Amino acid sequence: MDEQKIREAAYRLWEKQGKPQGQDLEHWFTAENSVSEEDFDKPVPSSSERPALPKDKSADRAKGQKRKSVGN
Repeated sequence: MDEQKIREAAYRLWEKQGKPQGQDLEHWFTAENSVSEEDFDKPVPSSSERPALPKDKSADRAKGQKRKSVGN
């Protein structure tokens, strides 16, 4: 979660409500919830837009080895 986005959203809430004193935590938590909801509302990128995952080299090594039987 991006703290800067939360800070800006909390500030906007504080201004919108007339800059009341003593409600900083309420504004922060409200902003935190709204920012996290924004993150869930973002569309999921298609597979072509996602960055490639690093290749797992242990899987390549395992391909060349025969499986050992357990208990034999």
